[in-house]
Amino acid sequence: MNRDRSFALTIAGFNALGYALATGIPTYVDPLLKSSVYGTRRYPLGFWVLGLAPLLFALVYGCERVSRSRNVRIIVPGMVVLLFGLAVLPNFRPPFPHMNVFGWTCVYALCTLVSSWVHHVPTELEYVLNPSVPVQARVERVKESVSLWRTFALSLSFGYLAVLVPWVRLQWETSFPDIGNDRPAQVLILQVCVVQTVCFSGFAIFGPIAESFRKASLAADSLLRIGDGEPQEKPLLR
Repeated sequence: MNRDRSFALTIAGFNALGYALATGIPTYVDPLLKSSVYGTRRYPLGFWVLGLAPLLFALVYGCERVSRSRNVRIIVPGMVVLLFGLAVLPNFRPPFPHMNVFGWTCVYALCTLVSSWVHHVPTELEYVLNPSVPVQARVERVKESVSLWRTFALSLSFGYLAVLVPWVRLQWETSFPDIGNDRPAQVLILQVCVVQTVCFSGFAIFGPIAESFRKASLAADSLLRIGDGEPQEKPLLR
């Protein structure tokens, strides 16, 4: 249960911070930039849009802690993140949609979905304590589970690294168009990209990647519970 609480705090905290950056940065930066297409942009809600961040945190945390349905805990938090981002898009016109808000909303929602799935999907290690199954068969099955989760974790890690640079470049080109050779504007946008990328990288590491390695570790621990006799304790399934 403590692990579930820690996980809920992690994804709720990163999503609230990600939302604050995705909406707060354009609110601050866009009035400082003069686009040849849109001119200087100021948004009606101003920094009041950040007031939704605590509500987002509460809803995501509540979905993870209150609901007893595994499907709800997997699907709903990501949907909440997506809906919050979509709800504030009309405030950030022109253009529509604002790619900084829309793009980061989508990747946070996707990362939340993957994190929740990895955390809540059962490892199905009941056979570890089944004395009717030969010990060697149980050992091989556990090894297969460990290999599966480690491969999944490494795939997530290398996959994220592979898309990191193209994603940052895409944000540079689409979120703040037509700044030309304005050196101060370029430096400001670079700082913005670094801050947002560092924040999301933390979510990717402590979210789906860490949860995948934890699943592999739990499966590996099950090897210690396998014996010829009837075990006296139940395996940790999640």
